Amino acid sequence: EMVLPGLAGDTIAHLREVRIGGAGAQLTLDFRLARSPSGFDAELAKREILARLEDGQVEEIRVRGQLIPRIRLRFVDGLPGHGLRVYRLAHGRAGRGEDRGHLQSERRPDGGVRIANQVWSVEVAPDGRVSLWNQILGVRIEDALRVVSEGDRGDEYNFDPVPGAVRVERPDRVRVSLGPASESDVSAVIAAKYRVPRELAPDRDARGKASVVLPVTLRIRLSSGLDRVDLESTVDNTARDHRLRLQLRAPFTAQRFEVESAFEIAERPIDPPPDAFGSETPSEFPIGATPQRSFATLDDGQRALTLANRGSAEVDAVPEADGNTSLAVTLLRAVGWLSRGDLRLRPGDAGPGLETPGAQVPGLHRAELSIRLHPVDSVERVSEAHRFANPARAWIGGGPVDAPLADGARLLEIDDPAVVV
Repeated sequence: EMVLPGLAGDTIAHLREVRIGGAGAQLTLDFRLARSPSGFDAELAKREILARLEDGQVEEIRVRGQLIPRIRLRFVDGLPGHGLRVYRLAHGRAGRGEDRGHLQSERRPDGGVRIANQVWSVEVAPDGRVSLWNQILGVRIEDALRVVSEGDRGDEYNFDPVPGAVRVERPDRVRVSLGPASESDVSAVIAAKYRVPRELAPDRDARGKASVVLPVTLRIRLSSGLDRVDLESTVDNTARDHRLRLQLRAPFTAQRFEVESAFEIAERPIDPPPDAFGSETPSEFPIGATPQRSFATLDDGQRALTLANRGSAEVDAVPEADGNTSLAVTLLRAVGWLSRGDLRLRPGDAGPGLETPGAQVPGLHRAELSIRLHPVDSVERVSEAHRFANPARAWIGGGPVDAPLADGARLLEIDDPAVVV
């Protein structure tokens, strides 16, 4: 890499290609540079340059650096499942996509923002409260998303709540804005700062009085033609001894809570009582939070709310004060011990009593989630969740047009949406 002074500040550029030319007493070097690392191995070029210099004939070296422009592409297309789609880039005028008119992105007079596609409308108030409206089903979810910090006196094995501790679920400061709009998507951005307790009190029976600022950014994105709301949260964890979750409110009181497990879709209890494991004094009390693979679902017998994820492995069904139910996805748990013997929900140690300061997980954490509202018997529930959890991958290819792996080639084609690979 090299520094290019004066180009929007001192820009760090990375080699993409080295072209060596010239003859006799002149050596020319053309460096093609990019702003992002390319994985280019310069050793072969170094050896060739040294070989030219070692014969003693070179008297003049001409060096030229060319910074390759960075191009961002956004477009909407259908992809063949278990297959390939090939695209080629060419010079020309960029056209406007036919679906752009269905995407809306606007500031509201009250300082909030609104985005919409063919299915969903998302409104964000100036204080960061989010309203979701499914225009096809005619269902509206008020105060749909909340980030919640609650005290955690547990260890790496088990969450253990702090009795009587106040949960922090409203930010102190909020900045609401619109993200860049394109042919394929629109987005709203909520940059919030929460004031949360810095850590537990010394006796570990309460959250401490000292507080810190916890920055959280939530980006809500709608894509053209997709019946889902995508979420991306970025948290700079500055606090200790707490569990941070993102709660998505369902527009109903849930009768059933299901999660994708390793080999099945398993039904889990909602707000399980202390004796849910069959004993009033079990070796471990239930807390409701359960492992998940790529999605979890709440339903009321008719409607269902599915929340898909890309690696957020814990979810809970939480009753709300208004009678509705929320899905709470764990963004992080910050604890300082591998195991402790003084937990209220798990009498005794689960492992060695070792301090683990790294388990306080300071710094940046990012999670990606996706929301769908659908009939309870929708056969697309699993496949739609998997489409989000396992997104398409793009790479630079090449080869002749008649190559065996051509555009549209598929390893497997399934015509029954109820069959899951």
